[in-house]
Amino acid sequence: MSITNCAYVTKNWFKQIFLQLYLDQRRSRVFAEAKKRTEWKCPDDLMTFEENCYVTNEEILSSFELILKEEMLYGVTSREQSEHVLNALKTALDENSRERYLKLLSATGEYPESTGVFYFSDDLKYLCWRPEKGNTFQAAFRAMITAIQNGKEWVKHPRNLADHFGFFLFLSLLPYQDHHLEIPYRSHPLPGIGRSHTHLSLTDPGRGHRQATVLRRESFETNYVHVEHLERLGRTRREIESYRVPNILDFVVLRACVGDLAPVTAYLGRPLCEHSGTFDLLKAANLASAAATAFFAMGAAEIKLAIDPLTITQAMAYLERLMTLRCHPRQALSVAFNLNREYVDDRTPGKTKIVKNTLEIGLLGIDVATSVGWDKVTWDGAGDVYPSVCVMEQIPFADSLTLVHTAHEKGLTTYFSGGFVIGKGHIATAVYVGVDGIGIGGAQVLRL
Repeated sequence: MSITNCAYVTKNWFKQIFLQLYLDQRRSRVFAEAKKRTEWKCPDDLMTFEENCYVTNEEILSSFELILKEEMLYGVTSREQSEHVLNALKTALDENSRERYLKLLSATGEYPESTGVFYFSDDLKYLCWRPEKGNTFQAAFRAMITAIQNGKEWVKHPRNLADHFGFFLFLSLLPYQDHHLEIPYRSHPLPGIGRSHTHLSLTDPGRGHRQATVLRRESFETNYVHVEHLERLGRTRREIESYRVPNILDFVVLRACVGDLAPVTAYLGRPLCEHSGTFDLLKAANLASAAATAFFAMGAAEIKLAIDPLTITQAMAYLERLMTLRCHPRQALSVAFNLNREYVDDRTPGKTKIVKNTLEIGLLGIDVATSVGWDKVTWDGAGDVYPSVCVMEQIPFADSLTLVHTAHEKGLTTYFSGGFVIGKGHIATAVYVGVDGIGIGGAQVLRL
């Protein structure tokens, strides 16, 4: 059969994808073995090639030696095997050989399937697919993901080597398609419409979603796929912003995998402040507008932002000026209020007050969201401890019922987040309250 559909894979792309796959698989082997014995912590100087691709071969080998030391420590490989693998990697890098890269990956035993949607050309310069799989790379990509999602076996990545290459090649090819996703998206759900009223929001920065959520079709049933990057780093929320803007490239891959099976949402965190701590309204609003618009353009069903550490008048000015290009009401804007901090309500001149009661904070969030014309209010129960105490345990049932019904009366969609644990009655309580969505770290559960 003649080749009619194929994508050229440059040497740099080939090497980059190889490093992502190979080193990640070696690390996963160490982690799996270490979990059986004790807590394993990745060395600080172990490089993440997904974030740092432009490094020298010497740096790559140095980082790989750390992985091999961990493997020997936990008995995954012997010293002789480690030396053999290290020499093989050095030769492959020196020659920058596609054939040697694939040989190293094949030796991991991670690719038992010989056929998939994609396959390599004889000279390994092209990634090809059959015409019946689609006329474009994105169509073939969706065919591959759909086959995995419909499969009976739970996998953490494509079982065919060429398919796994195609998974990571997606981002390299997107710029040559005008950064346009051909894949449809699922709208933000409307209250009272659909099979479920309360939706679970499966949360992860990206990696967990790639290895679990998006590869299992049952993950999408009445759920959101939420992209959120949370880092505590042993500090309090006042010392460091816990939430980071997610990597939009990770988001795009997840959107392409999910398609229109579930809404894909993202949390962009707090507004930008100057180094001195002062708030520049124009800069903060324009930056957040640009970021939110970029995510909406890639099919985000909802973008959530926080208002810490602004006063209420500052927050309202910020949210009112945050203009986005989106398809409303299919794509929603949500504002988050944290129930474990104090808010300065300075809306009435001369009558500034500190709001710190959970019910008052919740009602304040409703007032702000309604006043600025946003679609959704989030009540977040996260604090400075990990794991968080469930938000449903922080608010009396009667108060949470008041918040949800008051918000619904004003046309807002509602959401609780923070500390939800399966099997402890938290989800049932949220359903009884009538909230539209709850945040749960589902990708971690599904992956591990």
